Amino acid sequence: MSAKSLAESFESPGSKVPMLILSPETLAAYARLDGSYPDRILSAMEKEGDHRRQMEKRIVDSNHFSTVFGQILGFLSLISIGALGYLFLLKGFADDGKWIIISVTVSVVGIFVIRSWPAKSKENQF
Repeated sequence: MSAKSLAESFESPGSKVPMLILSPETLAAYARLDGSYPDRILSAMEKEGDHRRQMEKRIVDSNHFSTVFGQILGFLSLISIGALGYLFLLKGFADDGKWIIISVTVSVVGIFVIRSWPAKSKENQF
């Protein structure tokens, strides 16, 4: 079997999305070389699929943790800056306290709004 026909068997026609399993003809060609090759190939594909799903789950869990942790830290920073601004107001620095509260609140809210915009990525397009 040539390298070109082997590479073609790994891609679905007209797409760059790889096929999940080799064609029966390809497996038969491997079986002619050694009878254990088809089972070993299928076993390797199953292991790769399990590994890929496990890695995708880790990525999703990591992104979820990062998002929740960021929201908690953002909320705590708003509370602490609000308390600092309130202290400024109590000590007689009303203008300074007001601008601290306004500038930090606008900055943090702006960050969360910008992060929530959908990214225009070409990576997910086939």
